[in-house]
Amino acid sequence: YDQSFRKSPIKQIFNFACDRGGIGYITSHQVNPLLSSLINTHLLQAAVDYKVEKYLFSSSVGVYNNHLFDKEQNKWVKEEDVIPANPNETYGWEKLFGEIMCEAFKKEYKLDTRIVRFNTVYGGFESYNDEREKCPVALMRKCIEAKLNNTKTIEIWGGGDQRRIFFNIKDCVKAIHAVM
Repeated sequence: YDQSFRKSPIKQIFNFACDRGGIGYITSHQVNPLLSSLINTHLLQAAVDYKVEKYLFSSSVGVYNNHLFDKEQNKWVKEEDVIPANPNETYGWEKLFGEIMCEAFKKEYKLDTRIVRFNTVYGGFESYNDEREKCPVALMRKCIEAKLNNTKTIEIWGGGDQRRIFFNIKDCVKAIHAVM
């Protein structure tokens, strides 16, 4: 089956498709995030079949070894800190597998793949007060509720000393265009 005749008018694919949510969602849903690997697999194959020039895969900070985020290890991570692998739940494994797939397609098919690892993108249309709610919205909601209830404390995940990077969607879009 020769597909060499195919030529797509599509020059770039931006793969942002995944089943995700905040840590509450990621820890309670193991199968749904894994199914996102099928999307990436089929998009990569289509990119080769239709001779797409560039492919972007949106990964996650969830690929990093969980031990790097322990209280004793609380440090900023680097790209090379992914291995040895011990990602966060199946969501992290799916993202790591997606990165491996992109690298394999780059090596074998010369597909120009780009990978970006996001960490807490915010800036509009986030889930609110449900299992998909992510950290920035949850913190704002909890602060508003504390103010309305005249409470001086809020509950957060972890011990309070964890480090987070919050990435505004407008800056994220600029960075994605620079990467591509």
